[in-house]
Amino acid sequence: MKFIAILIGVAMELYVMQIQQMRQFGWFGRYTDSMLRAMQSLAWREGPVGVLLVILPVVLLVAAAQFSLDYQSASNNLWILLELGFSAAVLIYCMGPRDPIRMVDEYMNAMERGDIRSAQAQAEHLLGQVITEPVEEYAARLKEILLLRVNDNIIGPLFWFVLAGPVGAVLFRLSCELRLRFSYINGGFATACHDLYFILTWLPARITALGYAFAGSFVDTVANWQKVSDLWSTDSEKFLVRSGLGSVGDVQDEDEEFSALQSLANVLAMVKRTVLILIVLLAIMIIVGLITG
Repeated sequence: MKFIAILIGVAMELYVMQIQQMRQFGWFGRYTDSMLRAMQSLAWREGPVGVLLVILPVVLLVAAAQFSLDYQSASNNLWILLELGFSAAVLIYCMGPRDPIRMVDEYMNAMERGDIRSAQAQAEHLLGQVITEPVEEYAARLKEILLLRVNDNIIGPLFWFVLAGPVGAVLFRLSCELRLRFSYINGGFATACHDLYFILTWLPARITALGYAFAGSFVDTVANWQKVSDLWSTDSEKFLVRSGLGSVGDVQDEDEEFSALQSLANVLAMVKRTVLILIVLLAIMIIVGLITG
């Protein structure tokens, strides 16, 4: 069931561009604000308990829907199709909001055409900020964002979906949304959001980083680590960027427009190989599990 849901999710992500416009998380921001206002007088709002109370209702709702579908599908084949559709829909929704690979592809195509306005729009979406400098100067930063977003928007949701089904994918997506929303805010609630994200992203980030190594140069990737213990002790975001850049031997001069864009193209190609490798390995693991189970 999970394997079929993943196939549907990946196929929709690749071939149905309208999916990206349908994935909106503004509702979660409004919901979070409402919950924080409701808990304003509670001292323990500023910490892990506050984050738990914000996320728990959404997660429990998804868990209840999944449990109901599981229960009904045990005696009715029609409910099996409904369960499959629900699982695939949740996975597709959680692989977002937008596909970073497609966005960087569109940025590169726009730069090649000389369409600076379109390139700027894609860069602003990825960076989450308004660009005031020449757009080509952001190519180096786009490399880092791409290496991070592949984990947050593709590998992470897939990993937690395999591990815990729709509930896992939703929990991971909400942790990413909370972390982004409170990135530049101080306080106990923001710290707890960051902690939850880094806990949930730790293992997917290591898998993604190893995927970068196998899709690029394994030797250069390992050489770019400061020490072997980086594999488990380094901050996940730094580890992903360091591994991704190392896998393509990124030593180009970023002051030159051509070098920066060419370097971004190399990283993009490596990331595409990584996603393909990890999805194939995931499929093999699921199939072996079904056979042996």
